[in-house]
Amino acid sequence: AQGFGAGAEQSGGATLLTETATPGTRGKLASLIMVGAAAGTALGALVWIAAQSLAPNDMLTWGWRLVFLSSIFVTVAALIIRRKLDESPVFEEIKQARTEPPAPLREVAKNGKANVLRVILMNLGVSTQSYTIQVFMASYLITVVGTDPKFIPPVLLIGSLCGGVAAVSFGILSDKIGRRRVVSLITGALILFPAPAFLLLTTGSPLAIVLVIIVGFVLACQGVVGVHMSYFPE
Repeated sequence: AQGFGAGAEQSGGATLLTETATPGTRGKLASLIMVGAAAGTALGALVWIAAQSLAPNDMLTWGWRLVFLSSIFVTVAALIIRRKLDESPVFEEIKQARTEPPAPLREVAKNGKANVLRVILMNLGVSTQSYTIQVFMASYLITVVGTDPKFIPPVLLIGSLCGGVAAVSFGILSDKIGRRRVVSLITGALILFPAPAFLLLTTGSPLAIVLVIIVGFVLACQGVVGVHMSYFPE
């Protein structure tokens, strides 16, 4: 469900912002999608911090429901925003000119297979590292490294805030030196990142844990994906 939701919101939002922005600002504006993603992770970390203040029995009986019920506010806000959004100028031009293909999915299957495959492959490694940092890392640190569970949410909060800043920064950089160059540089760093990252984590050092999570958010969770938001629609 999360994958379908994120895929729908990210791809639709990225396309809308990229088609609305001027060529020299597409990277910056489209990267704001990942600022929203970072804000969501930060809010989740804050909820986790609040939940840890509950007694374990209270959390198991009723506290966990509050976490899920809180998503109602986000859902309502998203619906209101969606209803008030206008289509991009590019879409309106195509619509008025009646040049859109009668069967868009068939058109993509016929002429866009290479681009679809390219996008999938570019996302595979990044998504793996992103979910490792945001989801698996907490469990690994608690069960394997022996980290205090109360230490994890504040670190994720810091990491997500740094990731949001990185998304915009890399987006602006891609406007200046090109998307491909920025994506290539970050991808190269991500290839080298996992081995030293896990070596640092096994030390159990709080400073090492903070460093690894921040770098993970900056590069994988928000950084390179922030550039993808304009790179893929283009």
